[in-house]
Amino acid sequence: MIEYIMNNTPGHGIIEAVSNPSIDRTVVEMIQNGRKIGVLYWTRSMRFLPGLKPHPKYFLSDELRTMEGKVTLHKTVTTGHLATSINPFHQIIFSDISDMKNLTMDEVYQRLTKDHRILPDTRTARRVTQNIMDDMYSRRNIVRYREAGEREYHFVIGKKLVSPPGGYTIVEFKNGYDPIAWQLMDIMKSYGTITRDKIIEYFVINIGWLKKTQTIDNYLSQLSDGTLWGYPVCKEKGKGNIQEVRRNHWRYEYPLEPFGQEPV
Repeated sequence: MIEYIMNNTPGHGIIEAVSNPSIDRTVVEMIQNGRKIGVLYWTRSMRFLPGLKPHPKYFLSDELRTMEGKVTLHKTVTTGHLATSINPFHQIIFSDISDMKNLTMDEVYQRLTKDHRILPDTRTARRVTQNIMDDMYSRRNIVRYREAGEREYHFVIGKKLVSPPGGYTIVEFKNGYDPIAWQLMDIMKSYGTITRDKIIEYFVINIGWLKKTQTIDNYLSQLSDGTLWGYPVCKEKGKGNIQEVRRNHWRYEYPLEPFGQEPV
């Protein structure tokens, strides 16, 4: 079955594209089995397309007008989707703290490893979580406090996560998998063999999730060993999910195995 999703064209906001659609600001994406198979430019007759609905980002957008134009503020993450231009781990942690209030570091870690399962329950993953929260705290996206007599900090949201002017688009993510590794494996599977430069372009420029090439190299190194954050993610023991076939050219080999089991 084909889904019809209203989206905005470059240079226009999603609110405008959905609430006041026109040929210059609105497109309709055709989605089948989770994949985009076509794009239609808006015409009035499209109002009657079966199941026509706004893109998921419509439900998490809030636009703030500044001297530079419109800036989209991130509020919450819709199930199965993340925004581009904002670190995916920051988005998920911010959303959890926003929804559940006053979470401790241990509670955030449990959410990431048990509920979302975007990290494994390992010593390395705990250190990764601590580093992410330290970064968010330094950016004032989260604020911490400690009750009298307690040793552990509680966290509440601070400054909202803000995407660059022009807003963002939405990409899919799946519980049980590191979202960056999931996207990396997805594009590698599409290409078969892909260069390091293409991977950097995708994550730094196209979706804007990463700023440092060292982070990409870290993922490539781990996945070539078939592990991620101290957890095996390749079903073939002793092999990697990806292979460097020649210098800075990488090939998809085996799919990612999920972290843990889906809760019953």
